[in-house]
Amino acid sequence: MRKLFLLAILSLACLLTINANAGNRYMIDSITKITHVIDGNINEWIVDKFETDLQTKVLYAIEHDDLNLYAAMKISDMGIQMKMMRQGMKMFIDKKGKKKESVGIEFPIKRAGGGGFEGGQGGREQGPPDLQSIRQNMANWMIFLKTFGFDDLEDKSQLITLQDGINIAFDWDEANILFIEYKVPLNYLGGKAALASKTVSIGWKILGDQDRLVSSATGANIVSVPGSGSSAVGGRSAGGGGGRRSGSSPADAVSSDLSTDSGSGGIRSKEQSFWTKYTPIF
Repeated sequence: MRKLFLLAILSLACLLTINANAGNRYMIDSITKITHVIDGNINEWIVDKFETDLQTKVLYAIEHDDLNLYAAMKISDMGIQMKMMRQGMKMFIDKKGKKKESVGIEFPIKRAGGGGFEGGQGGREQGPPDLQSIRQNMANWMIFLKTFGFDDLEDKSQLITLQDGINIAFDWDEANILFIEYKVPLNYLGGKAALASKTVSIGWKILGDQDRLVSSATGANIVSVPGSGSSAVGGRSAGGGGGRRSGSSPADAVSSDLSTDSGSGGIRSKEQSFWTKYTPIF
């Protein structure tokens, strides 16, 4: 009788354990099935989903559902932010899992003539940049994106919010970290049948200003952007004092991607690219 009683207790314990584990699995599955809202807020993204590009320190993640491919970026380096806003950035999607740059989205779009974001500095020789004003100036400009190479979709410029189309949203938090979210309809990529269980390559390129050369002969120097850990191209004023050139913008800031070109005695802003692979499972 005692053996039967013990067996009954053990059976009950096993049953409770199985039910508890089943409940945990259900909770985990519920957590991982996220509905993304393209609003520039990445709080619904799971932290462990993000990878980090070691050069730019940009964090990025990819997910999908039955209708859309989603991507999110977290950009904390102020110099990278400024470079991206000034020079532009492209996102590429290669369905064959390579690193071809024929299909994708340009955002932000480089401003014609490379115009900077003055941020209300008013040509002051010294003083920290007004980040809030710069940010507002950027937001006012960043309302368009360009698409290129998508199946059955002509290359074009469009608003970043378009019903049933490619959408992008962005925002900054209180620490001036920039978040960007993308939504790309799967039918722009051939639909579920073309993507199911196939490895897709997704990459970003922060464009450089290969034509802009700051020569050491002009007296240019490197000054830091306060609080960013990054650098900006600066110069001496007419009176020989230090600080930014009159009329220059803190949006000229670039990060550690500045390199000395010993052949020409200057500094160039280089392109920076990073790629990841993603396999949609439906």
